[in-house]
Amino acid sequence: MSGAGIVLVGAGDACRLWLPVASRLPDVDLRALVDIDTARAERLVREHGVDVPVRAGLAAAVAELEPRVVVDLTPPAARRTVAEAAFAAGCDVIAEKPLAESVARARELVDLARRSGRRLVVM
Repeated sequence: MSGAGIVLVGAGDACRLWLPVASRLPDVDLRALVDIDTARAERLVREHGVDVPVRAGLAAAVAELEPRVVVDLTPPAARRTVAEAAFAAGCDVIAEKPLAESVARARELVDLARRSGRRLVVM
């Protein structure tokens, strides 16, 4: 494996943009696509011709594949769950916008990142 190891979480519309790009960047090592709907994730991987494993759970995927970064492409309501699992595994998080459903929830995520000593970036 070469480059920064990343895991994409969420096989929805945003993933259709991220997957083909992340899989071809020379400094990125795409290690998995995680989604609770593994059939949808498998279809997306095949559609883009990307050779990457699909996993149903983030905690198991980061434990197995040891990425440095988790890219959160899930709906804002799922951000805290993704961030907690990523930060607990020592990963930084890149989240799609919007970060959260409210300013208060966004602040909670920023505080969570600070307390864990990890980075939280919004794209």
